[in-house]
Amino acid sequence: MPIDEYRYKAIMDAVEGDIRSGKYAADAPLPSVRALMRRFSASNATVRRALELLQRKADRVRKALKGDKTLQAELNATEKLIAAL
Repeated sequence: MPIDEYRYKAIMDAVEGDIRSGKYAADAPLPSVRALMRRFSASNATVRRALELLQRKADRVRKALKGDKTLQAELNATEKLIAAL
């Protein structure tokens, strides 16, 4: 299995952590694919896969939490994640 098979997960986790920590504002765009390629020394395809999977994850969380008042904080974090993508 190529190394890139695992790298996309590490990139996805790092970007998600940056979003959740507030490094990227909800209304600000994420760094470009090229900037992420440099940051992680990864290929275009690997970075794009990480971002695609992060978007899918955000979509799933948003659907699962929709309408649940007790999880509003998590929904807000998810909305921030979606807005950043």
